[in-house]
Amino acid sequence: MRRIFVIIIFFGIFLFIAYTLVQKPDNNVLLTMFPKPSNISQATLKNLFDSNNNRTVLRNLFDIKVQNNSIFFLDTSLKDYQHKTVTIHRRVSCALESAALHHRNRTIYYVYVGRYPEAAMDTNDINLKPILMYENVQIVYVKIDDLVENTEIEELIKKGSIQKSNYYVEHFKDAFCVILLRKYGGVYMDGDVIILRSLDELGGNFVGKESEEVLGTAILAFNQSGYQFLTSLLNDLNDNYNPKSWGGNGPYLFTRGVKKLCGTTSNFSHNECDYLKIFSENYFFPVYYEDWKQLFDPKYTEGILEITKNSYMIHFWNKLSHEWILDVKSDAPYVTFAKKHCPKTISIQNESF
Repeated sequence: MRRIFVIIIFFGIFLFIAYTLVQKPDNNVLLTMFPKPSNISQATLKNLFDSNNNRTVLRNLFDIKVQNNSIFFLDTSLKDYQHKTVTIHRRVSCALESAALHHRNRTIYYVYVGRYPEAAMDTNDINLKPILMYENVQIVYVKIDDLVENTEIEELIKKGSIQKSNYYVEHFKDAFCVILLRKYGGVYMDGDVIILRSLDELGGNFVGKESEEVLGTAILAFNQSGYQFLTSLLNDLNDNYNPKSWGGNGPYLFTRGVKKLCGTTSNFSHNECDYLKIFSENYFFPVYYEDWKQLFDPKYTEGILEITKNSYMIHFWNKLSHEWILDVKSDAPYVTFAKKHCPKTISIQNESF
């Protein structure tokens, strides 16, 4: 009798363990079974994401009513499920918070672009928590195929031309921000910026100079007045895409397009042409990329604060500065700006920023 009882207990424990494994599968194992997006059903994805209460399936950008005059940030890294959820860097969190802080009247969209039907975020992620405190921030998802469907660069994407580039993250961003602005209007910003004041007074169509001869694309604003211009940029990108040029499909594409719009072949001597405002370097790019280290050196703080007192944005050139990590107690310009313009983000950083 005792032997039968032991066998029953053992069999019961075995059934319980088996049931638990079926009900709560190891996501890492499951994900390796789906190497291609087409093999993942939306129901399967939802079950995966809902298996952890901290994960929230992101809404699809195309399924929601996008608010007028919104601000867009893009993640084009295509890091699908590397950590099973969308992640965000502390610097991007700072950029989003600064935009939300100074634009309570606008919706800030962080658009994660991926290859799969859906994506999720971990609401306990340390760098997501600060921006989720802002009611005007929305984190959304869009599938890359849906984003480019029926656009001028659809075939370029299907051929894998951009995907094969060493600069695919930047080149996707260059292309997708144009698509979003043409579709919705509003403002696009890179994730390596800090907004210093409201942009409301600048109007609905503007770009900024990085230098006297080159326009920057870290911030762009267009409404329906720019529809034809943005279309011409997509056609140009499709016809002249250069996978080996880091900035050739972004700053130089815009510079070329605006020169044509403005009827000039030299530098931009006027601050406006047609409907488009062209702001001087100090508005958005007060620190030139060759001087980026000054933003991370305390001895330049006083001078940087002086030259940016009328600026709307600081661009800290993450392509060059991403390996520089500062103490949260540093008096360097970058940390000084962060403490004022993304206070929630920097307050949760333990030691470095």
